[in-house]
Amino acid sequence: MVFKPRSMLQALCDVCGADLVDDERDGTLMVFDTEKEARGAARH
Repeated sequence: MVFKPRSMLQALCDVCGADLVDDERDGTLMVFDTEKEARGAARH
């Protein structure tokens, strides 16, 4: 699912308490509902 502008997705994450992770390698935006998931993805 693609959200534009990005601020809309960030606002959604803020509301539900999720983390928005921007993967600079390929421009993918990932949404994680836990910090553990976000940290795991950042290590890959």
